[in-house]
Amino acid sequence: MALRSHEKTCSVLVTGGTGFVAPHVLRALSGPGRELYFTFSSTKPTRPLLLLGRARKCDLSDPNAVQSLIDTINPDVVVHCAALTNTKICENDPSAATSANLIATWNILRAMPNRGLFVLFSTDWVFDGENAPYDETQTIRIPRDLVEPLDGVPELVEHLGPYELTPRGERLSLHPYGATKAAAEYVAALWSLQYPQRSAAVLRCSLVYGPRAYVDAKGSFLQWMSAELHKRDAAKRQGESTEPFDLLSDEVRTPIYVGDVSRAVARLVSLYEADFNATAGFELYHMGGAERLSRVAMGNAICSACSLDESVVKPVRLADVPWGRGRPRDLSLASRQSQISLDTTFTTFVHGVRMALTDFVATVGSSDVDIALETYRDERDIPDLDALLAADLSEPYSIYTYRYFLDDWPHLCMFAVDRKAGNHRVGVIVCRILERGDERSGYIAMLAVLPRYRRQGIAPHACNRLFNE
Repeated sequence: MALRSHEKTCSVLVTGGTGFVAPHVLRALSGPGRELYFTFSSTKPTRPLLLLGRARKCDLSDPNAVQSLIDTINPDVVVHCAALTNTKICENDPSAATSANLIATWNILRAMPNRGLFVLFSTDWVFDGENAPYDETQTIRIPRDLVEPLDGVPELVEHLGPYELTPRGERLSLHPYGATKAAAEYVAALWSLQYPQRSAAVLRCSLVYGPRAYVDAKGSFLQWMSAELHKRDAAKRQGESTEPFDLLSDEVRTPIYVGDVSRAVARLVSLYEADFNATAGFELYHMGGAERLSRVAMGNAICSACSLDESVVKPVRLADVPWGRGRPRDLSLASRQSQISLDTTFTTFVHGVRMALTDFVATVGSSDVDIALETYRDERDIPDLDALLAADLSEPYSIYTYRYFLDDWPHLCMFAVDRKAGNHRVGVIVCRILERGDERSGYIAMLAVLPRYRRQGIAPHACNRLFNE
């Protein structure tokens, strides 16, 4: 078995907790039998995130800080989401990219004991973009001069799975972001070979997009792109002069919905918990979505989902814009291995956009929504409940206030979900009921509906449903 026999829970550490992906991973991993932790550095975690796991501040580039963290938590599983993903910063400051993407990864691996599961989030930028689509067998050349100086690194292996070390002193044309992430993949593979009870998995992701994990969480490229398109569409509708939004027509990716990625992580951890041999050694999975899309196609999909004028999108080519220099042309991923081994299914981009961008739908009329009620499940739902209620409060409720009601009357907590918006939770009601002999009495403790969904009869419908429970 994977877990130590004297333990009843699986301890999981997720790095980069205040980023976009990590909160989704924490939510996918939540449930009985797991103890969840997450790291943060400069951005302080807010209340909804703190409900998903225990926060630990740590500079992952500091080996002593990382060792102390691992010694304290003693995790069975580490999911390494933290990275420097801003390609411009990586290009301008390769040493910062090396520190954040390679050295931090090695610090974690070196600090981990001689057993456990390490899951590394990587990127399609490990390829040069000239031979897409790429599958997991594609050879990746690893800059020897990046991995050789790592303190305490084991003896290097010239050919390790799909990885091939370059001769000493050879310079690759690969972008610094891709080069440092490729080197991180290599050292993860190297680490997994040192002891039979070590297991490492790389999730090599394309553009990850989706909804924010909670109200004030970090968004993905999708929120930024949508905001820019909405701003231009609004100006155009008001007759104002506005420049269209430049999007690349010849840069191709396979964007993947964040829910698909987080479910793959949950599947990996479940396999590890059930049987170590199911995950032992090193595995590499491509996580690319269902379609190969240019940035223009993505922009047009957002316009279609949000009823925006597509003329606000201006197609441009990599060669025509100064910021196009050095960007890979086609990084499409073929993800057959993850579909087979992790039972992964991929959300289409249009459907993912509709689920992610419900906050940008301009008008909600009775014909545009389809409200259903769903009952509270367990503590996985507390962040959503807190986010809905806290929006209208001067001070948030204590977690103990929620538990007072949810522990004794969980069936009297219901969420209103908009089925036409990907089951987006738009309201919540929490009640209490007491029975004295044949008499029943109770009250509504908490009730909230998102402002743009009000005056739709949601609150009366929820109340009538609960009064009949």
